[in-house]
Amino acid sequence: MSGRRRLRTAVVVLAAAVAVLGVIGLRQLSRSSASAAGTTISQTRKVLPASERPVAPVLDGRTLSGAQLSTRQWDGKVIVVNFWGSWCAPCRKEAPALRRVSTGSYADGVRFVGVDIRDNPAAALSFEKTYGIAYPSFNDPDARLGLRFGALSPQATPSTYVIDRKGRIAAVFYGATTYDELHSAVELVVENG
Repeated sequence: MSGRRRLRTAVVVLAAAVAVLGVIGLRQLSRSSASAAGTTISQTRKVLPASERPVAPVLDGRTLSGAQLSTRQWDGKVIVVNFWGSWCAPCRKEAPALRRVSTGSYADGVRFVGVDIRDNPAAALSFEKTYGIAYPSFNDPDARLGLRFGALSPQATPSTYVIDRKGRIAAVFYGATTYDELHSAVELVVENG
C-alpha cells in the first residue's frame, strides 16, 4: 500500500471514530439535558414542569384556506401546534390520533393548529380532507414559523407542541406521536395548567 493510500485510510478511520464518539456524546448530552429539562417520555418527547416552561411564540399568518390567523386569539386556552407536510409518511400515520385528540378535547378549551411546511396548499388541503382534519393549518412553505420556537424548534417532521393556558410550552414531541402520548400530555396540561 502506498504512503498516500495509508494516509487516506488512516484519515477515514480517524474521521469514522470521531463521528461515532460524537454521536455517543450527543446521545448522552441529549439524555442528560432531557432529564434536566423535565419529565422525559423518551429522547424525543418531553413534558416540562410548570416552573421550567419557556414562553411559546405567537404564530400568525395565512392558513391553507387563505384566512388570517393568530394563536393570540386563543390566549388563555391550551393550544396544540403540529408541524406537518402532506409528503411526510409519519404525518399520515399520526393524523388520525391528532384528529381524535382534537375532537375529544375541544370542549375542554383545547385548540389545535397545524403548520404545513415545505408543501403546496393543494396537496395539503387534500391531506386534510383525506384524514378529516377540521382545525386550521398555517401555510408555511419556507418552514419559518418553527424558527420562532428557538432552542425548541422542530427537529423532525412531524413535531408537536402543547402550550399551556399561560402561553408556555408544556410538552414537546419530535417525530410522530400516538393517541395515548398526546392525549395524556393534553389531559395533564388541561388539568394542571
